[in-house]
Amino acid sequence: MTREVHLPALVRSGTFKGGLTPDDDPDPNALRRVAFVTVGATAGFRPLLAEVLSEAFVARLVALGYTRLVIQCGPDVDFVEAHFPRDDGEEEEGAGLELGEKEKQEGDEDEQQKQQRERRRDFVRRIAVFTYTSEMTKWMRLAGPGTDEDGGRRGCGVIISHAGSGSIMDALRVNARLIAVPNPALMDNHQEELAEEMERQGYVVWGKLGSLADAVEHIEEHVPKKWPSPAAASEGAPYPGGLLDAMKSLVQGKRG
Repeated sequence: MTREVHLPALVRSGTFKGGLTPDDDPDPNALRRVAFVTVGATAGFRPLLAEVLSEAFVARLVALGYTRLVIQCGPDVDFVEAHFPRDDGEEEEGAGLELGEKEKQEGDEDEQQKQQRERRRDFVRRIAVFTYTSEMTKWMRLAGPGTDEDGGRRGCGVIISHAGSGSIMDALRVNARLIAVPNPALMDNHQEELAEEMERQGYVVWGKLGSLADAVEHIEEHVPKKWPSPAAASEGAPYPGGLLDAMKSLVQGKRG
């Protein structure tokens, strides 16, 4: 049985203090751009976690102007913790670099390289990880388009999710750019065919393990279509059962 909590159980809080909520922001005046990763409530997805915690992936996020990485890790707490320095209080110069590896500083490092290294280090320090929350939609909204409520301080980010139908529905409802990544360890759950067909229809990017950094860059220029606002069944809605009914129909149509 999954334990639902109001505030996420923190694995790593980055610069958050005390508790982690969707409204927390270490720099409230800066333009915020969030990459939100979710693996779901029960099944682990270590290959996805390992890739988004890799040096190459983090470097690509920083290069694309992302300011935060927030990860919902499910049951793989120990696996995630192993990617970070064991002691958050270790010396500033080595803490949070390359997700636990001390970054080598070359003697001939120029000013641009130094700035890039500092940006990566600051980004890693801000990574926040939690196990699960019953308020997942609030977290997904962090990666969605900015609204009048945030005063234009949030740029559109990205959600990288396992390709389960529930998570896909949640991401589409908040109008977020979504990279749906099938979990190959799950049998007979149709995640791959769902992600493939939803990409063919233009609503998501089908993310493939081993090339997620490229998928994040791809979605910058190939923005998926917005999911149509559901019409009432009385007005002739094509999918009376809502978004889930629509996704089932897409997959069934692909098989036919």
